[in-house]
Amino acid sequence: MEEQHFTIKTKPENAAQRPDRQSAADGNRKTGTKKHTSAQKKKPASKKKAAAAGKHSDFRDSVRKAAEAIHQKNQETKKAAKRLASGSKSSGKSSAKHRTASGKTQNGRRRSAFADQILTSLKGYFNQTRSNVSKRVSTAVRHSKKEIRQFRTLMFAVFAVIYIIILALIIHSYSKKAHTYLGEYEASRPQYLIEEYVASLDDTFLNDMIKQAAGGVALSQYESSDVLLNTMNAKISGGSNYSYQKTADSTESRPNYYILRNEQAIATVALNRAGWTEKYSFPVWSMGDPVSVLQLQAAPAYSVSIRTPQGAAVKVNGVDVPPESFIEAPSELQLTATEMFYMNQPVSQQCEISGLYQVPVIEVTDAEGRILTPEKEPDPNAASQEILYPQADEAEPDAALLQYVDGLTHAYMDYVINTRCDIDNNLAVLNNYLLPGSTLATLMQTIYSDVWYNNDPNMREDHVYEVRHVRKYADNLCTVDVHLESTIGKVAVNDYIGTVRWVLVNNGYGWRASNFELFPN
Repeated sequence: MEEQHFTIKTKPENAAQRPDRQSAADGNRKTGTKKHTSAQKKKPASKKKAAAAGKHSDFRDSVRKAAEAIHQKNQETKKAAKRLASGSKSSGKSSAKHRTASGKTQNGRRRSAFADQILTSLKGYFNQTRSNVSKRVSTAVRHSKKEIRQFRTLMFAVFAVIYIIILALIIHSYSKKAHTYLGEYEASRPQYLIEEYVASLDDTFLNDMIKQAAGGVALSQYESSDVLLNTMNAKISGGSNYSYQKTADSTESRPNYYILRNEQAIATVALNRAGWTEKYSFPVWSMGDPVSVLQLQAAPAYSVSIRTPQGAAVKVNGVDVPPESFIEAPSELQLTATEMFYMNQPVSQQCEISGLYQVPVIEVTDAEGRILTPEKEPDPNAASQEILYPQADEAEPDAALLQYVDGLTHAYMDYVINTRCDIDNNLAVLNNYLLPGSTLATLMQTIYSDVWYNNDPNMREDHVYEVRHVRKYADNLCTVDVHLESTIGKVAVNDYIGTVRWVLVNNGYGWRASNFELFPN
């Protein structure tokens, strides 16, 4: 039996539908390649967004048209299948006369199998097409959401950076203005200037204020304003701790302050307006000259009488006392008539210094330039002082003179202490050292009975024998001081400590003692 072939003709699409299918296919191709294009090349945010929106719109239109075409094709296929089924029935009826019953059955089965095959193929094609369209749509939607998120993130980052930059510029601008304002304001505050000024003060400032206050005080020629510094410094005791305090007449336009040292006002200082700040016109201040407020109520409290050897030079507080200020005065060594038989009476010079505000510092040198020391140290608290400067010590005393003084001193100790109870012999030895007819020789004869009655100790130990001063008033007149320390005992043991000053005269036969003086130490 001859095999029949069937051709399925679908309804031709009109002219208006073909371009839509072509644009849908083009849209599908563009959508499929968009991923690679967007990944390779980034466009600016605004252009990219517009292009993406346009492409998404074209793609939706293409998908919609493709779905409509598939739906129309499906309808046409169903109609063709129905026509084929109806055609098969009519064809079978027309040829039933020429075919046998078995042939009719076989041909009907073949046509039915062929139609089923066509329907199955069309169904698979339609399902595959629907799946591809769904995948492309899903991929396009995912890509679109991802690009939108990236675009939003980028825009947020750009906005945040711009916002931070603008905020930083605003803060910097206001900070600079505030710094300038505060700097000028601080520079215009008077308390900062006075604090800096007070912190720089030292003892020199106090001295200057004392000198300024002492400008109208009458001082002697031996004192200047400097000598008042110790007096005022003693009154303003403590360390150099300065502070400041506003005066009662201080105002904003004329600041005025007390300068205090240890809480005591010593000066005032006013601030002068020196100008204005450059931008905000705050006042600029400068320090004025300090004015002392110290009250020097002290009166001259010290006077001194100075007696020195003839021809000595005297300085009081470093100032030379002129020669016309001296008068002749008795010497500390007064000679007896016997001594004056061999020499003239030494004389001294004396001056009176008064009107002093403090204890004076005195320097005395003799005619040979030797420094003289006072017989007794003056009392620094005494308002009136009398200071005696004796003759200078001999730097290198004569050895024969020292040997003579040693024999004289021991002979005197043997006689007055009388440990051997040989008073007559002791007095005979002592007389060999005495000037005949002198005061000392007469005295030793006078105390003979007292020595014999009172002094008969059985023990004497000499511990110290020291020549301390040898002073020459003339070639044949000198004094020698000898310090003695001994222990004397009989029933009780006593220490004998004292200094004897020998007055020695050279009568042409050698040195002889003419007088003496005892000191307790």
